[in-house]
Amino acid sequence: MPIKGLSDVRRLPRAAKIHLGEKKISEKSGKEYPAAVDYFVWPEDYAGELAELFGEKCREIPVMFPVDDREMVAPQ
Repeated sequence: MPIKGLSDVRRLPRAAKIHLGEKKISEKSGKEYPAAVDYFVWPEDYAGELAELFGEKCREIPVMFPVDDREMVAPQ
């Protein structure tokens, strides 16, 4: 069931997620766990292109919003 005023809002599609950590494997248990890093972790599909533009261990990226209206960008 759609939510009036929320479900009918058009949004830009998400191409990928940029992460702030990597998954590592514990030497003791052999289980995978998240580990924070101080740089952005590029998604595999775009890693080559983004690393070429911003570097392998980029700590800062430019951000641009599609519109100037704050309510449209972040309605919360």
